[in-house]
Amino acid sequence: MAGINDRVQSFLNTWKAQEDVVMGSLNDWIDEEKRLRMVKGEKKHGLLDLTQDPRVFIEEAIEELLDALNYLEFAMLQGKLPFCKWVLIDREIGFIVWRLTGGEGVRGREVILNACT
Repeated sequence: MAGINDRVQSFLNTWKAQEDVVMGSLNDWIDEEKRLRMVKGEKKHGLLDLTQDPRVFIEEAIEELLDALNYLEFAMLQGKLPFCKWVLIDREIGFIVWRLTGGEGVRGREVILNACT
């Protein structure tokens, strides 16, 4: 029995190490893409000053996520995104929107500013 447990643990350790490499690379890529978007935004709109900017960024993020849901659905309908992949992404982004709104939805509700509660 110890042999099976050792093999399972070895597999889990290998899988975790591979996941760490992939996620580390993915996070590095995403961080770089975010940085480039900030640079592009600064060139177009000037430096971001959070003390003066009147936008409610949680609400802005929700609007952008809802736009993303629409764009991805359009891509799926055009045949550029496989249906099964679209369904998974749609549910994941939909869940994020739900979490950001405190599980209450967006229309007619106050947005929860601290999504961690």
